[in-house]
Amino acid sequence: MYQLLSCGSNGNYQLGINNDEDQNTLQPSIFNTQTQIPHKPVKIVCGGNHTLVLLETGEVYSCGDNTYGQCGVPKSIDKLKVFTKVPGDDWVDISCGWEFSILVKRDGQVFVCGNGLKGELGLGKNIKQTELVYSFTVEKFLNVISCMQHTIIQNSDQKLVGWGNCRKGQLGKTTEKVFWEPTTLDFGQPVQKYCLGREFTVIQSDSDTVTIFGKSSITEIPKMPISEFAAMWSSVHVLSGGTIHSFGNNSHDQLFPTTNIPIDGFAIGSEHGLIKSGNSVYAWGWSEHGNCGASTTPNSKTTFDYLNKLYTGDEEVVLISGGCATSWVVVRNLIEEH
Repeated sequence: MYQLLSCGSNGNYQLGINNDEDQNTLQPSIFNTQTQIPHKPVKIVCGGNHTLVLLETGEVYSCGDNTYGQCGVPKSIDKLKVFTKVPGDDWVDISCGWEFSILVKRDGQVFVCGNGLKGELGLGKNIKQTELVYSFTVEKFLNVISCMQHTIIQNSDQKLVGWGNCRKGQLGKTTEKVFWEPTTLDFGQPVQKYCLGREFTVIQSDSDTVTIFGKSSITEIPKMPISEFAAMWSSVHVLSGGTIHSFGNNSHDQLFPTTNIPIDGFAIGSEHGLIKSGNSVYAWGWSEHGNCGASTTPNSKTTFDYLNKLYTGDEEVVLISGGCATSWVVVRNLIEEH
């Protein structure tokens, strides 16, 4: 059995815990009526005020603000207070922007829902709001990532298709300000992997090189062996040589602090981060809504320039994820089933 634990911003029920109060300690999210589920969550994505969870079975559950249908269910239900199943059971990937969501089926069919005034839905200039609807099909689909106002899909041939706001150059070479429909992207270099910030895209072209396209305060990231990399809204974080190297905005302690704690993996939210070390999870960065946990200093803090312990327990940590001022930890119950 698995349990999804969450904390942070919750004004629109986006933690799925059946209340709308921010949390500075991890709370069990509720799936329909249960806090334990038999199937493993494999991906968690967050919009401004909504959350989607993909299970290993191909099911997707959502919660939070559904004003525009961004949770994948009819918008007549304006808020989902607990995680509720989205129609379909053959989903392979999901992503969220501020008020929209993208869901992809096993055969590469792309579905979109929500609100997008700057092309976020990719359905053309005349459609800026929709409940869950088919958009197009991607051959050899590999993955999808969204940020505030733009989305990029990659296939196994390393080709990129994107749509949304491209005014700052975050969707590669173009003179357009918005891609209203899915468009083949040109970044002028090979693409192995990528990630998205608020108004920029980070492209990995080889084993030790990443380049930023769009609006960012980061002028250059030094070459280094890259194990993983991810972006907050205004910074980039590279796991190399067993530690995280951070570049960009540090106004709220977003840059990774010096530590001797071993890093088994990390996840990035809007302006905070998480690391997994053994069976413990630590957080750093901006914690205005409690997403980095309760402060261990005498005076309450909303930013953390150190690794603040968020979770330690007997259950095995199998996934960590960061959202828009939210944090997520998936644990597996180690009690043997008979």
